Amino acid sequence: MATAAAASSTSLPAQALKTVAVLGASYGGARAAHLLAQGLPQHWRVVLIERNSHMNHLYVLPRYAVLPGHEHKAFIPYNNVFLPPVLANAPSEPPAPSKDISRHVMLHANVLSLREHELTLDKSFPEHGVSDRTLRFEYLVYAAGSHLPAPINLWGPVADEVDKDGVVDVVRGTKEGGVAWLKRFQKRVERASSVLVVGGGALGIQYATDIAEIYPGTQVTLLHSRHRLLPRFDEGMHTEILSTLSALNVCTILGDRLDLSSLSDKQTASGERVVRTQSGREIRAELVLLCTGQTPNTSLLSETFPNVVVPDGPNKGMARVRRTLQLAEPVDDLPRETEPAPAPPPPAPSASASASAPEAESPTVDTEGEGELEEEEPEPEPPVEEDPHTRVAAEHIFAIGDAADAFGAVNAGHNAFFQGEVAARNIMKLIRRSERAEGQDEQEEKEEDLELDKYVPGEPAIKVSLGLTKSVYQFQGMIGTRDKEPADLDVHLIWRYFGHKVGRDDLERDPDSAPVQEDAAAAVVSEAEPKSESESASVSASTSTAVQGEKSAVVVRKEVSGRDFLELSLALESVNKWRDVLENESDVLLAPNEITGAWGLVDVTASMGFTSADHALLQSMGITQGGHLAYKRLDKEKVRRVREQDGDNGMSQSNLYGTLNFLLQHTIASSEALPRLWVDAFLCRVTAMARGTTRLIMGVEVFAEPETLVEQPRRVQLGGLLDYVIFLVDEDVAGMVMTSTNLPETIQQAKRRQMHGLFVAEAKSQEQPLSIHIPQVVSEMFICAKRMGSRYIRGALTNGREWIFVLLELNSGQKGGKYWRSDVPRKVKESNESDKLSVGATVNESDVDVIVAILADWTTRCAENITGDDWFRLVS
Repeated sequence: MATAAAASSTSLPAQALKTVAVLGASYGGARAAHLLAQGLPQHWRVVLIERNSHMNHLYVLPRYAVLPGHEHKAFIPYNNVFLPPVLANAPSEPPAPSKDISRHVMLHANVLSLREHELTLDKSFPEHGVSDRTLRFEYLVYAAGSHLPAPINLWGPVADEVDKDGVVDVVRGTKEGGVAWLKRFQKRVERASSVLVVGGGALGIQYATDIAEIYPGTQVTLLHSRHRLLPRFDEGMHTEILSTLSALNVCTILGDRLDLSSLSDKQTASGERVVRTQSGREIRAELVLLCTGQTPNTSLLSETFPNVVVPDGPNKGMARVRRTLQLAEPVDDLPRETEPAPAPPPPAPSASASASAPEAESPTVDTEGEGELEEEEPEPEPPVEEDPHTRVAAEHIFAIGDAADAFGAVNAGHNAFFQGEVAARNIMKLIRRSERAEGQDEQEEKEEDLELDKYVPGEPAIKVSLGLTKSVYQFQGMIGTRDKEPADLDVHLIWRYFGHKVGRDDLERDPDSAPVQEDAAAAVVSEAEPKSESESASVSASTSTAVQGEKSAVVVRKEVSGRDFLELSLALESVNKWRDVLENESDVLLAPNEITGAWGLVDVTASMGFTSADHALLQSMGITQGGHLAYKRLDKEKVRRVREQDGDNGMSQSNLYGTLNFLLQHTIASSEALPRLWVDAFLCRVTAMARGTTRLIMGVEVFAEPETLVEQPRRVQLGGLLDYVIFLVDEDVAGMVMTSTNLPETIQQAKRRQMHGLFVAEAKSQEQPLSIHIPQVVSEMFICAKRMGSRYIRGALTNGREWIFVLLELNSGQKGGKYWRSDVPRKVKESNESDKLSVGATVNESDVDVIVAILADWTTRCAENITGDDWFRLVS
């Protein structure tokens, strides 16, 4: 049945209105349609065409395909698509639109063909001037997106089921069909004893982590063809995701591809399928999810504009566009490269910028001789250059989103959103240009005001869920994690974007489901509010009121805390647990009936060990990453001098080689204690090299008493054991340092005499990526520098074989700071790296020499900033 959305009839017949057609009503198409509806002249209309009855919020589909109970939330009604997004603090009733939008319509239909100025639909809409299934348009926004991978393709079969003719087609493109698809997928995942997820993009990562957490008994394997997950994003994303996959017992295989021909192999007697990778590895999996193969949906364009679609290369199938997002085609007399030229640096936020970023403050300078501050003239932004290899193929057609080859922009909803804005603004400018030329436009605008906007992609940004409560994100170059994500992934926020005034609780029940019958429970819900504060308190203190029926219980709860159901449930569980502990504690000084009154005396300080530190804690401490430490050209002479320098008590460089070779040949690689042995060897050698009047004293597992580092929103104390601390002290202080029992005492006594600084080293397992432990070593360094009263401190994070070097600079007043870390871990390779099973393996001595040289330099300059003769240079 045909569906159309329109507020009411317009004063002009549909045939008298000029049309801007928008093909596709997802993130980019909906944004373009909304802006056009608000800005087009009265004799123009928007016709939005979408094959789905509801907006399918793609980013929650992996979660809802595994976790039951949320399916309906993924399908958002389009009835408010032309209205402005709803703000969180908006009134209950959305304000009336600033302009009459009744002439704009949305058609639920499929597009069969595209010509230069017309679309052929699979059904007619005579009430909207489409009587012969042909929609004629003056401008078109092509936002048809891409063909989705099978695990989220609601138009395809469920998982590995065979699509039978006449079964799925009945409900395709409807909410009813989508909900049924997700429920069938949930059942298929639940039945699987083992799952292979192919593809280490966001989709594959989300499926792997969700299945592993919801069904911990299921063996989950993630296979990715590259050596890094999410390779278009910073390495920190890869390390954080890899760590979570390991914690969830997901077997992760990188750098190998699935042999697709093995998918046709028969299943074993247990129902599992054995598939092969291209390297020959065999993987047993009852269910295989192919989270790869997303292809642009540009077949309609290729029929009329064959030169627009990229024929081959990494962007195969995408539509070429100019910076204005108008369709483009290659210029005949110039060679066209398959890969886009690198984009110029993005300009400051303006009409042409694709992502909103804070505008940089104008710098100020002190004018010599005048002693006053004056504004420096801002430098003009470099012009955004067009690709000289293309020209406009169709001035009136714009392509956005996944279908567009948009200068390296990541295929993502937020990029489609900004592209939709650029396309909509440019269409309105072209309309004003033409109408001014015809004398219809009464507005007086300067010529430059009608210059078309040019699209420039913003920095790559992404957020990926890692199981039910955790997520990792990258935004404007910063990487962070969240540990309290809601199960439905805040889907209500997207509902607001599509014009619906809803909160999270409003979506717990399907808005389209049958209303609950009014009964005794409904009467309880509608009772008057308590009249006094004491009555209000009694209502909030009680957990729930149950009205029992024969087969069901309706829970009625008055919410006065502002917390959602999940938060209240967790709080109640925690309270009950600790109440039981206190009531059964023999040494407790309170009687059970006195426990309630004691809550006000509880210290709200949270004490944390260093291993609990994460990027969120660093942020609350005011510590940010200032940049990277880039290796300079190797100073071979310095390395030679270090190699030839003797050490005290026989700790020479040759002895270090022998120790490391022994560890390499006679220890089990998976041992958790092994990294400590490697680090011991390196630091003993470096400590023994000190010369002159100063000495290096190494402390192992030095205790740092907890110290309050965060006051708001709650007080946080941080402390614990430091794996290694190397003190740089005068000779006459060495004995005192060696006999001290804890870090504060050592620093306090040494500072009274002469302590030059200290170097912190944290040792970690060789089984985990080092980068995930950066917050721990930075927080340890911050504690040490603060107690020492030093502005700078140096340290290292290592598993013995790999070393990451870190510099921390404290802000004035020792409140917060910035850190820099080496780009790539410095590694100790084996001399016969290709033969992993050789018992005669030895370390590469040149690698050892470089690490010792850096450590020797850094431990003796541990309280200094990077200088010109350092091994690194600071890169912001």
